[in-house]
Amino acid sequence: MAVLTLLGCSSLSEVERAEQALADRKADLNATQHEISRLSTSLLMLPKDSPPILDLSRRKDLLGRKVGALESQVDEAKIKLAALKPITAVGQPTTNQGGEPNPPVVLPPAKPEQPAVDPQTGLPAGPIPTPEPTPPVPLPNPPIPVPPPLIPETPPQTPGLPVPLPPDVPLPAPPAVSPVSPDPGLPLPTDLQPPAPPVKPPPSQVPGLRVGDSKIMPNQNTGLKYVVGNLHNEAAQPFSRIKIEFRLYDAAGKAVGTTSDTRVTDLAPATVWPFQALVEDADAVRVELIGVSLLP
Repeated sequence: MAVLTLLGCSSLSEVERAEQALADRKADLNATQHEISRLSTSLLMLPKDSPPILDLSRRKDLLGRKVGALESQVDEAKIKLAALKPITAVGQPTTNQGGEPNPPVVLPPAKPEQPAVDPQTGLPAGPIPTPEPTPPVPLPNPPIPVPPPLIPETPPQTPGLPVPLPPDVPLPAPPAVSPVSPDPGLPLPTDLQPPAPPVKPPPSQVPGLRVGDSKIMPNQNTGLKYVVGNLHNEAAQPFSRIKIEFRLYDAAGKAVGTTSDTRVTDLAPATVWPFQALVEDADAVRVELIGVSLLP
C-alpha cells in the first residue's frame, strides 16, 4: 500500500516567495563578488602612484563587508525555505502528473471481522504479545546495627591546669581580628597594597611619522562617520603603503571595535596625509590610536 505523505502547513505562495527571496539574495551576492573582482583587476593594472588607487581600495573594502552581510542573508533564506517546504515520506511523490499536490493517503478503518493492518508494511498485524510477568525483586537483608563509639573517660585534672580535649574534638576557630588602619605616613605591606592598574601598551609607531589630533566626524553628504586627522612625514625619506589603526569606545568607555585607513601611494617628506577611517558602529564617540605600520 502507499506510504503516508506529511504535508507542510504553509501554502504554495509562501514557498514561492521564499524561493524568490533566496534567488534575489544569491543574485545580489554574485553581483557584489563580480564587482570586487573587477576592482581587484583595476588595482593591479593601475600604476603604483596613481591617484585613483585610494578610492578603489576603499570601495573594495566596503564591498567586502557587504559580501559578508549578503552571505548571512543567503543562509537565512535557505533556512526559511527549508522550513516552509512540505516534508514527504520516502517512496511517495509530492505531485501528480498534472503538477498538483497529491491528497493525503488515509487508511480505511478496519472492520470487526477483518484483521488489523500495519500502516508501515501493509500486512495484517499479528497478535499483541502478552508481556511476561516480572519476577519479584528480593528485599535486601536488614542492616546490622552498629554499636555507638566508646567515649573514653576523662581522668581527673589538677586545679589550675587546662583540661586536654579528646583527639577527635576539633579546636575552636580563633577570633576574627579586624584590620587596623595603618599610619598614612607609613607604606603599606606588599600583601595589603591594591593591585596596580593594567598598563596599556604604547601605540606602535614608524620613526619619522607623527599622528596629529584625531576625532570622529560625520560626513554631511553621506551621513557616515569617519575618524579624521593628519599624519605628518617628518623623515627625510618618503613612505608608502602606510596603515593607521584606531580603537573605538562608546559613551560609557567600553570598546566597541576598531577601524583603519591605508595609503598606498608615497607620502613625500615634509607633507601631510589627511586620513579618513570609516566608523561602522553608531555608538562610537571616542577613539584611541592603536598604531602606525607599513604594509609589506
